This record gives sequence, C-alpha cells and structure tokens, in this order.
Amino acid sequence: MKTVTIKQHSKSPIDLEAIQKIAGNENLTEDEIFPFPTFVIARSGLNRNHSDITPEGQKAAAQDWIGKAILFRDHESSSSNQIGRIYDAWTEDRDGETVTYGKGFGVFTDDHRDIYKRIENRIHSEMSCAYEIVKSVCSECGADLIGNSRMECPQGHIIGKDAHARDLEFLPDHISFVGRPGVEGAGLVSSEDQTKWMKAFTVIGETPQEIEDNLKTLQRDAEDGREFRVWAQDEFTKWYTMSNLEAQSDDVITLAEKLTVKEMITLGRIEKERFHEVMPTGKQVCETPPAETKVSDDGEISLETISNAVKG
Repeated sequence: MKTVTIKQHSKSPIDLEAIQKIAGNENLTEDEIFPFPTFVIARSGLNRNHSDITPEGQKAAAQDWIGKAILFRDHESSSSNQIGRIYDAWTEDRDGETVTYGKGFGVFTDDHRDIYKRIENRIHSEMSCAYEIVKSVCSECGADLIGNSRMECPQGHIIGKDAHARDLEFLPDHISFVGRPGVEGAGLVSSEDQTKWMKAFTVIGETPQEIEDNLKTLQRDAEDGREFRVWAQDEFTKWYTMSNLEAQSDDVITLAEKLTVKEMITLGRIEKERFHEVMPTGKQVCETPPAETKVSDDGEISLETISNAVKG
C-alpha cells in the first residue's frame, strides 16, 4: 500500500444529505458535525515516493474515496483512531496537472472534540493518503511493476534512481494525519495560498541548485528585513517619546508594532523635527529663567518640570 502526503484547504459549505447517507443516520444535524477543511487527496507529478499518481488513475478512483476513513494517528488502522469519513471527492485539471479533492466530516463526541479543535486551529495539519496499487508501470520502459509494493521493474530499471512508478489503477483505502509529511510544504492552507505557493516556488527556480541559491537569498533578505524593522522601531519610539513626554513607554511600543517600517520611518522623522523645533538653543537656555522645579516626596522630578524646561 502506498501513502502520499496531501494538503487541506479552507472550509466550504457541507452537503448534509450526503453526510447523512455516509453516516447511515438521516437524523444527523449540522450542529453534530465537524466539517473537515477540503483537502487534496492526490495530484499528478513525481512525488517523494518516486511515483506519479496519473490523471487517468485519479479520475478512475475519485468516487471510490467516498466513504473511506479519516485516521488521526499516522495510518494506525484501528476503530479508535477513526475520526471521520470522506463524503465527497472529485478531480480537477489545473496548471498542467490533475488534482483529486475531497471533503470529510466527523461527528462531535467527548473523545473527538479536543482533536477537532486542534485540527481547526492547525495544530495538526499534515495529511497522507493510502491506496492499494492495482496497476503501475515503469516510467522508462512501460513494463508492469511487480513485487509486493509494485515497485520492481522486470527490465531492471531501479525505481527511485533511473525511473519512477506511474500508478495507473489503484484502490483507495484511507487518509490519515501524519507527523512528518512526505511532500515539502504540505499543510493546512487555503486554495488561494496553495496556488500562490506553487507559483512562487516556480519563480524561485527550476533546478535544485537554483532553488537552494535563491532560497538562501530570500532567507538573507528576510533576516535583513527583520533587522531593519528593529532599527526603525527603535528610532520611532525614541523620537516619539522625546517629543511626547506624557506618552507611556508601553503604549508607544504597542503603537510601533502596528505600524509598517515605512510609517515608522516617516513618523520618526516628523517627531525628530518636532523635538528639535521645541528644543531650546544654547542662547535660549541662557536667556530663559530657570523653571520651578517640582520634586515629589520620593525625590523624583515631575514630568511637568521637564516639559516646561524643554518648552522654555
């Protein structure tokens, strides 16, 4: 049996009638149902298992995913590990590949409420599908693969080295949450985010070396960006605090966290100019009579005294 990592997508309206049919309970209500986010069951193209789940294989098997179990712990086949079932599945052709999507449901019970909450909050995100191979061929010679896992080419091609498996027919078995995904970047994301991620990955590069070099550049730029934001926030809080003596330090920091770097730099310059406009020159300090100093019982000089001194 093969397992392939899949992704989940944003929630969509449920088909209560279809769910009731799968559950065998026509009295089941929406309040009793946990709707799993839509997930990708399979997609064509070479995966980390050295196989390609072909478009023809996906289209033939799509409806057979309906009713299959959703497991919580790493393909552990036990009744206590079943937390839901698939109630809809279909294929779509997009961007040169074929994708099989699915929708699932669970029923709220005391045992599952905490699990569903963690899934809903993306604590558990990676998933994997499992299916039994019926027919798989070698990508190099087209010969039917043999062996228990159908990963041996009778012509001597080594699957995973100089060839890969093309899964043409298979029997769906289940999907499961897993701790370690088989596909980089797999997880709970929206359909829009997945499309953007795929497009961005294509822009990063096509060869492994291009991808590695460009990812290093992106990482460096990200680190530089973080350092730049820290500097901008420090400049903004410094000049804002000096120009607004009544402002509380925590309030200024909270404000800075809500601003973009560009906004902090712009406002920091304004506050700096404000400060220098009201700050007395040396001559003004000599001509200005000393302000009355107000000292509290604990010996601290009041903000009013400092403010009056600055205003001159």
